[in-house]
Amino acid sequence: MPTLTHHYLQAFRERRAYCQALVDLSEQQSELIDTEVYTDLVDLLNHKQQLLDLLLATGSNLWHDWKSDRNNLAQEDRDACNALLQETETLLQQLMLHEQQCTTHLSTRRDAVQTALRNVQQAGVALNGYAPSAEAQTFRRLDFGL
Repeated sequence: MPTLTHHYLQAFRERRAYCQALVDLSEQQSELIDTEVYTDLVDLLNHKQQLLDLLLATGSNLWHDWKSDRNNLAQEDRDACNALLQETETLLQQLMLHEQQCTTHLSTRRDAVQTALRNVQQAGVALNGYAPSAEAQTFRRLDFGL
C-alpha cells in the first residue's frame, strides 16, 4: 500500500508533468501562429484543453488534503513535495506569460487581417464609384433609328 508521502509525490509529479506538457504545447502554439497554420492550431488547442481538464481533475481534493496532511509528514518528505510544488508554480507562471504573449500575437494578426479586409472593401467601393452606371451608359449611346 502506498504511503501518504508516495501519494503526494506521485500527484505532484503528475501535475508538474501536465504543466510541462502545457508549456511545450504553448510553445508549439506560438510557432503555429507565426506560420499561420490555423487548422493545426485548432487541434493543438483541443489537446491543451484535454490536458487542462486532466490537471483540474487531479487537484479537486488534493489541496485540501495536502493542507491537512503536510504537517504529519517527515520534514524531508515535505521538502520534496514543496520542491515539486515550486517547480509546478514556476511552470505555471511561465505558461501564463507565454499564453499572454500568444494571445497578444494572435490579436495583432487578427487586427491586421481586419484592417486588410476593410481596405479591400473600401477599395472596392471606391472602384465602383468610377464604374459607369447603367443610366450613364444610356446617355452615351446615340439612337440613329429616329
